[in-house]
Amino acid sequence: MPDLTDYMNALTLGTNVSDITGKAADGFVAGGFGAFVKALTGELPTVVTLPNKKASIVLTADQAKTIRSWLDGQLMGFLKPKDASLDIQMNPVIVPWILKFLVPAALLLIAAGWAGHYYFSR
Repeated sequence: MPDLTDYMNALTLGTNVSDITGKAADGFVAGGFGAFVKALTGELPTVVTLPNKKASIVLTADQAKTIRSWLDGQLMGFLKPKDASLDIQMNPVIVPWILKFLVPAALLLIAAGWAGHYYFSR
């Protein structure tokens, strides 16, 4: 069972980012991402101070490899059928959300194709 000390390093990372950028929201995001990376890889990412009150979170090559492997496993687990006693129906959420972006994108591509055809065929 995790305790508060498990999150202190991620909290410190978030505080450092917040101090650099001057934005509390950046610190919350950095702390959450740091906790995620530490949970997967066992190490925190590195914070790099950039000019103009900006910060960058940098992963080591090993951390990037571990996270890619985790993502591959998540994708394969998602695509592979499971024998589960719990079924979460995400279709009512996912399908409208995808259509919200897919339909305008398709219309934009059709309009761009029409405009391109019109101007290039003159």
